[in-house]
Amino acid sequence: MEKYCTPEFVFKKVLSLPNHIVFIICILITWPLIILYAIKGYRYLGMSGMYLLVGLFFFIFKLLFNYWSKSVTIYFDRKRMYIKEGNKEYTGYLKREILGFYSYNYDEQYRSFISIKIIFKNGKTISLTDADVSQKKDAEKELMLKRFLVSAKRQLGFTFIKKNRWRSLLKLGAHWYAEDPNEKIPDIKEADLE
Repeated sequence: MEKYCTPEFVFKKVLSLPNHIVFIICILITWPLIILYAIKGYRYLGMSGMYLLVGLFFFIFKLLFNYWSKSVTIYFDRKRMYIKEGNKEYTGYLKREILGFYSYNYDEQYRSFISIKIIFKNGKTISLTDADVSQKKDAEKELMLKRFLVSAKRQLGFTFIKKNRWRSLLKLGAHWYAEDPNEKIPDIKEADLE
């Protein structure tokens, strides 16, 4: 019997740090630069130094995001979702352990920015956020994200439940996909899956 699995979905140059950690790091870099500019920079550079400061922010963030970014590969088989970060080995998670995930609605929106947060029933989370904040359109990436969303919904038995306003304000994937609480799911034994 041939082993069933979906194609591998490769997310290139993504940050797997939680969004609040990235936010804290940005604040820890931004505030000292602003204070340094306010104390010394304004006196010597004037208002034109603000352009230099903004350019320095983007340069530092781009360097850090490129340093922390990695490729993440995901695929599904009958019972598990497998995730591989960088050059590490695949880690398998039982599908029934996954509570749901946040994502953009790649089915209806044409986006190539990666923003996916997978939440497990035990509280563990896996965040994938694009390290390239320019949000340039990439047709190949859009198609891969659409295929991933369709495959993940089908493999996990998830549907769109609601849109999270807070994540939407932060320009993150705000659509929550999980099991439909109104739908009665028949009992499936593990022996039936093999």
